[in-house]
Amino acid sequence: MKKIKILLFLFAIMPFTAKSLNVFDFSLIGIGTGIVYDQYFDKSLTHDSETVKKVNIMNDYYHSMRAKISSEKFNSLPIQEKLLIIEDINFFNK
Repeated sequence: MKKIKILLFLFAIMPFTAKSLNVFDFSLIGIGTGIVYDQYFDKSLTHDSETVKKVNIMNDYYHSMRAKISSEKFNSLPIQEKLLIIEDINFFNK
């Protein structure tokens, strides 16, 4: 972060062009840099998404082909997936 600030400061004071950067411009540059830095190094997105979790549950179910699935996992599925599981369980019970 310190390197970025130094580069921006050096860029702002380059003598070969005329720049009219006032306090408002510098504040926008600082805020924008902070936001980009925060989004780039955000560690909260390392967790699996809900879709990945649901696909993993369905893959586990189809690979094991077991007749039981926990209610917590079952309730987190969309209605189409629930109906597929119910159809398979009914097919196995017949």
